[in-house]
Amino acid sequence: MGTVRLSDIARQVGVSTSTVSRTIRTRSQTMTGTQRQILQVAKEMGYMRSDVDRPLVGRIALITIGLNQASAESDDRKLGYTPTGFYGRLTYGIERHIRESGGRLSLLNIDNDEDALNHIRRFVREEKPQGIVLDINGDFPGIGEVGALCPVVQVNAPQGVIAVDSVASDDFGGMFSSVNRLIGLGHRRIGFVVDEPTSLHHLMRLEGYRTAMVAASTGYEKVYKDKTSTQPMFAKRMKAVFDEIMDTPERPTAVACATDVFAHALLRLANEHGVKIPEELSISGFDNLDVSALTYPGLSSVDAKLEYMGAVAIDLLSQRIAKPDGIFRQVSLQSHLIERESTCALGG
Repeated sequence: MGTVRLSDIARQVGVSTSTVSRTIRTRSQTMTGTQRQILQVAKEMGYMRSDVDRPLVGRIALITIGLNQASAESDDRKLGYTPTGFYGRLTYGIERHIRESGGRLSLLNIDNDEDALNHIRRFVREEKPQGIVLDINGDFPGIGEVGALCPVVQVNAPQGVIAVDSVASDDFGGMFSSVNRLIGLGHRRIGFVVDEPTSLHHLMRLEGYRTAMVAASTGYEKVYKDKTSTQPMFAKRMKAVFDEIMDTPERPTAVACATDVFAHALLRLANEHGVKIPEELSISGFDNLDVSALTYPGLSSVDAKLEYMGAVAIDLLSQRIAKPDGIFRQVSLQSHLIERESTCALGG
């Protein structure tokens, strides 16, 4: 099983990634020669198949596992992942594409515990969905069994998931390009902020940071960790991270964050303590949440393509419904940096 990116298809045909995206999402009876070539190449590369042009006509279930457990914590870090943040945009992309394909969406939100699989079994038996989109917070060993019950695709899946079809943004590549941009702006002392314990997504982003720093021969690595097990309140933990950054003997001139939420906290702390952003410290994030365009200064962030991720998930699910016995596919969406005012050239 290989990872197929839209950029791979675009490179093969000789068009832009956005053209490939638009062609695949808006397949119609009247197409140009280039559009037909895009679809043919996509099928040959395993991204889509010739027998899935029919729309979804039944009920599709979006099952979120463990997200309510996260939101129940007394931790203001989760504010970035409310319905107006990360998961809201992802869900919107899923719902919109189902609606455009003629289907209907049902929602089920359950805890990630020993009863999760039984909840899903009962839901499938009683509701009989045509397919399932899984959004999982944490490890869920029962994913393969869910796939045996009903056609399944996992969204925001860590790289390496092969039990079902899956789609996610390119964590490694997105962070590599973000850090490489900071290096291009003249920064050599670049820090990285991540959580501890570290999720699989954030591990890949950490690896992207480290690889970019080594590739540029910076000789510098400073990883600052939000130690989630030591303090229940996110604001206090981030104040400790901010103090650690400020007290570093060779203080970084730029900081890349594993999420926008980390970056938002650092922007606020920097403003409160008179640290000029970006002149004294450039800050970048990852996910490009809607609020990142509204911070002061606006946050440079890697766009995780959340709405488009939802659309691709429904395309994959449609293919799985049409051909249940095909090989599992993992689609990695190319990420790119949205530059705003929180970063600038060193000394700028």
